[in-house]
Amino acid sequence: MRKSLGKSSIIFLLVIFVFTIGFAMLTIVGAGEIYSGNCGAYGDSSDVKWSLNINTGELTIKGSGAMKNYTYDKNTAPWNSYRSQIIAITISEGITSIGNSAFRDCDRLTSIKIPNSVTSIGDLAFRGCANLTSIKIPNSVTSIGVFAFQHCRSLTSITIPNSVTSIGSFSFQGCRSLASITVAGYNTAYKSIDGVL
Repeated sequence: MRKSLGKSSIIFLLVIFVFTIGFAMLTIVGAGEIYSGNCGAYGDSSDVKWSLNINTGELTIKGSGAMKNYTYDKNTAPWNSYRSQIIAITISEGITSIGNSAFRDCDRLTSIKIPNSVTSIGDLAFRGCANLTSIKIPNSVTSIGVFAFQHCRSLTSITIPNSVTSIGSFSFQGCRSLASITVAGYNTAYKSIDGVL
């Protein structure tokens, strides 16, 4: 009788242990950042890191300096495997550039926060972000790369600030919901007439 009771106790304790570990793992997963790494440009003093919370769909870019440029045809951004889960992107103050193809084809992306420290938006940076409805470009950005917002089908309006002096070819091609482009009044490089750049 005692042996049987001993085995039952051991099994009971094992079951409790397994459930406790499982619950702890779920708590950790539910708590936040699941994936993270470096995304700073090579060859300079950039210290840029990314973290992606799978539960909230928020990708955060933090640190100082320029983001790395990524290759269009090889999908080399480190969060590329999870791009369909990214809903919001927050870029922290201190980041100076958004890399080429950085957020390309994040087709569920609905919001992006760009700080005043960013001076350039790379080629194809937001290409194919089909659910992005609006974006605020800060008055620190001087250049917007080629195809930067191409095929952002839900983008309805955009304002080009005074600071922008260079906009690459086809930056807004295929933005079929884009009703107007507004250029800030003191921009010396561009102007819009009746909502047309």
